[in-house]
Amino acid sequence: MGSIIMKEKRVKVKDQNLCLCNSGKAYEECCKSKKQEYYTLGKNYENKDMIFNHTSNMKVYDEITDYAMYNIFDLEGQSVLTISKSMEILNNIYEKVNRGMNQFSHFAPCKKGCSSCCSLYVDLTAIEAENIRRYVVDNKSDDEINAYKTKLKEIKEEVETTSRPYELSKEELDKLHYEYALKDIPCIFLNEEGACGIYEARPLSCRKFIVFSARDKCEDNVSKVISPNLAPTNIGRLAIDHLSMITGRYKNLIYINEGDKSPIKRPLMQWIEEDFYDINRKP
Repeated sequence: MGSIIMKEKRVKVKDQNLCLCNSGKAYEECCKSKKQEYYTLGKNYENKDMIFNHTSNMKVYDEITDYAMYNIFDLEGQSVLTISKSMEILNNIYEKVNRGMNQFSHFAPCKKGCSSCCSLYVDLTAIEAENIRRYVVDNKSDDEINAYKTKLKEIKEEVETTSRPYELSKEELDKLHYEYALKDIPCIFLNEEGACGIYEARPLSCRKFIVFSARDKCEDNVSKVISPNLAPTNIGRLAIDHLSMITGRYKNLIYINEGDKSPIKRPLMQWIEEDFYDINRKP
């Protein structure tokens, strides 16, 4: 998902000024004494200062880091996880990332039914794809699943993608993303009300995508919207990537580039098999 990334900048607050947490107290008597720091991402589409609690933001980052160290990183090279255990860990990471995103949501114009970003190229790991597949099978009716199958088949026939995007150069991949966005094809899980039909199971790429520019920017050219690069989503991405690589069933879905191992990531349509009985487990 392309966007203009915003950078964080520390906010200097005078001791006698009202605290930025809206407590009504002076800063020195409130958040300063609690050692809370505030940063800004600049101004949003309404020209409002996007000031947030940086200390709280980093607390979530540290929480995800600690959780990933114990449940993912410490296991690498020693053990592999079952699908069920990996999905449990995945959804715990999602919950923590969601909390990290909460204090930024009121700066965005994003509302239910505003679905321009649901026509973008979204890549995800194998464990995320399996999480979505199981959510659909467990929660959707036969009619809904059949409708998803039909949409999936139509999109695969209409849109050129690849199940091996990791073999493409950055320029080739950027071109693929751009051409996909131009086709403006909604995600197969987008319902008639413009809402996500798999919201609880949506991948990290969707969870972290939040914009601070006006809605018409999304409608005109979503690749030019203003979006933040937030610490909780960054560590969440790293954790989920490693989680997928130590999940037993997906241990072969890894590629090596200049000595570094990474999980294979694909667009959703290249992961989900048309019968919804499995995901594409071919390297």
